[in-house]
Amino acid sequence: MYESLRDYLDKLEKEGYLLRIKKEIENGEEIFTILWKLAEKGKDDPALIFENIKGYTIPIVANIFGSDSKRWALAFGLKNTMSIKELRNFVISKIEQKNEWKKPILISSSEAPTKEVILKGNEIDLFNFPILEWHPNDNGRYVTYGLAITKDETYGVNVGIYRMMVLDRNKLTIMCSPYQHIGIYLEKAKKEGKKYLECAVTIGNIPALIIAGFTKLKIRENEMEFAAALNGGQPVKLVKCETVNLEVPADSEIVIEGRISVENFAPEGTFGEYMGYHEEKMEYPVFEISCITHRRNPFYLTTIVSHHRADGEALFRSVVQNAHFYRELKRAEIPGFVDCWLPLYGHGFVGIVSVNKKFRGWGRQLLYKIFGIPFVAATINCLILVDDDIDPANLDEVIWALGTRVDPYRDVVITKPIAMYGLNPAASVRVKPPETSAEISLISRMLIDATLKAEEDGLQRKPPIPVKVRKEMVQTVEAKWKEYGFVE
Repeated sequence: MYESLRDYLDKLEKEGYLLRIKKEIENGEEIFTILWKLAEKGKDDPALIFENIKGYTIPIVANIFGSDSKRWALAFGLKNTMSIKELRNFVISKIEQKNEWKKPILISSSEAPTKEVILKGNEIDLFNFPILEWHPNDNGRYVTYGLAITKDETYGVNVGIYRMMVLDRNKLTIMCSPYQHIGIYLEKAKKEGKKYLECAVTIGNIPALIIAGFTKLKIRENEMEFAAALNGGQPVKLVKCETVNLEVPADSEIVIEGRISVENFAPEGTFGEYMGYHEEKMEYPVFEISCITHRRNPFYLTTIVSHHRADGEALFRSVVQNAHFYRELKRAEIPGFVDCWLPLYGHGFVGIVSVNKKFRGWGRQLLYKIFGIPFVAATINCLILVDDDIDPANLDEVIWALGTRVDPYRDVVITKPIAMYGLNPAASVRVKPPETSAEISLISRMLIDATLKAEEDGLQRKPPIPVKVRKEMVQTVEAKWKEYGFVE
């Protein structure tokens, strides 16, 4: 479908979903505020090209996905309107249909647009690019939409999106959580006696690559191959880097090559994160840059992540998280598993699972089994179990189950503090074990059994019977619908 970010922007402009802003922009906070206001609208928010950034010659591109499902359709060749759940199912289908994954194609440097300008040595200067301070309380300039590409001899290539803060003209910090593949690669490199992990960060790529970077695949699965399935079966074109043994998308607007140190760390933050909070200062590995390549007159792609609907980023994060959550539960063979959901505004910290309980009194056992799944243990603060008459994606139904099927004393389990992913605003403490490349959070967890109870669950009266329509009567009424005088 798309060869480059520019192809996608051209399509958006033809469809009326792109706005070019010519007025001078003072700083990153002005862009952040514009995107926040657009996100509050929740629909009809165009992609933006800020053509006049004070102090810079490079335009900034933002809001490429937006909050309108029509834009998602344009990004992936789907029908005009799709719910988040339908998008989740689309991503799951593309992950599972391995025959649609395509190996990348390696092309020569002379064919690669990203090699039009090559900067090395003293020519490297991150401050020539509009990497700005985006939020009022940010303590540095952040790359927010960079695809970090790394490689390991055992696991293969990894592509992920991790926050990066500018330290000086040729150094960044890069988030390397032990719960993320890049963190696993870095720790493995350290154990093997290596001083660094090679990395290339690409900025400005096709939508499929960006979503592939968000998606939690297995560690040996290649996001580049998966991106082809999201891009209409079109393989990603790669080109060799100049100074590291990696290949990068040849259509990238900007490529930053370098090495992540296994022993040199630097403080970074605060930064307005996807949960809607400023995270305090943390220490992350230093990424020393050896080369920057870019197109002539490149675009700099950015996003804000601190609004619930910002730039479609929160929505797509929800889509790929939900796809991973569903696949993990299916793989775990949870008895009676029906469906699951991570609500958008829970930002991955609240998980809801619906089950058809095979045996009475089995709710708590199922909660414990689900909690033992690595993804759940690493990310979810609150796990809610509901019956199969509750749609976990329908929060009205979930609240009804919580309000009418939960005895807090009997049905809620609070664990002791347990280690999990570092970015958790609810955590009471954060620590950095010596063997890890980043800090982790310690937080207790809440497991809620919101299923209907029976005597086996400790109920000392007859279980309540939910009021429902009978399927047979629904069919009878539907057959007579027009006879009643209703319009279809």
